[in-house]
Amino acid sequence: MPTLNVTKTYADNEILVSNDIDNIIDSLESFINNVKLDDQNIQDNSITTANLADGAVEEAQLAADAITTAKIADNAITSDKFAPGSVAADALVANTITTAKIADNTFSRSLTPAIELTESSEINVTGLTDGVWTTVATINITATAGRPVIFMLNSAGGSSGQASITIPGMVTGTSGTSNTLYSMGFRLRADSTTISEFSIGAYRNTTYMSAIGLGFPAPGIIHIDTSLSGSYTITLQANPSDHAGIFTGGVVRLKLVALEVRK
Repeated sequence: MPTLNVTKTYADNEILVSNDIDNIIDSLESFINNVKLDDQNIQDNSITTANLADGAVEEAQLAADAITTAKIADNAITSDKFAPGSVAADALVANTITTAKIADNTFSRSLTPAIELTESSEINVTGLTDGVWTTVATINITATAGRPVIFMLNSAGGSSGQASITIPGMVTGTSGTSNTLYSMGFRLRADSTTISEFSIGAYRNTTYMSAIGLGFPAPGIIHIDTSLSGSYTITLQANPSDHAGIFTGGVVRLKLVALEVRK
């Protein structure tokens, strides 16, 4: 701690003159300007807020971690106190930003993740047997609660030929069995749960017909689901309806597609 000592010895009857005072003042001024006071020269709690000029304490005067949360008044730090980019993702507590904290129209389409799309390999399955459910396509998806998942059958593309579903339709040679509906049944399953069933069919209008080949208008939506949440193995199964049990059906040059959309 810097210490100022001013010593003056007076003889008997010696008088204190103005030069003596000036010398003391000069010593004091030199001490303050050159030696300076440190924190040990200042009595505890002697400098109050009223003693500090506006702007006197800057960032450089603050020790690291000197200002704790308890020193900050509620609502004292407003948005204009944050420099751009000063709050990084790791500074946010989990679940801090809720839907109510996001202003309308804050996120534009360019800021939202791409729509999740999953598709199977090309379906080229023939020889499907009447009355038997056969898996023709498999995909794995992860669905988000509340977001619709659209399932479609899409053309495999390329030059391999037309996407088609072949429905067996050969019956015995009696005239009474014409005008009968022949169909290919489908069911969509999430793991072991059936989430959709549908069929594609056609009427035969003659006694003899070997098979009905339908060009499939791909892409075609086969199911929209809003209940899925989590990870699933999705399978598409097919089952032809052949009343005579003679011919088999097929599904060729198609793909099963799952499309999760933001709503």
